[in-house]
Amino acid sequence: MMIGSGISRMFLLLGLYALIPMVLIAVGLLIFFGGRRYVERKYGKKPR
Repeated sequence: MMIGSGISRMFLLLGLYALIPMVLIAVGLLIFFGGRRYVERKYGKKPR
């Protein structure tokens, strides 16, 4: 019972550590594309 809970806890930690960078990348992409769209709308042309 203890061994099983330890393994599940390890997998939970591994999952969290795998999720954090993916979330950061997703947020970064959203900010990047959202910012570009905002600039295009504001200035009416695509930034070089």
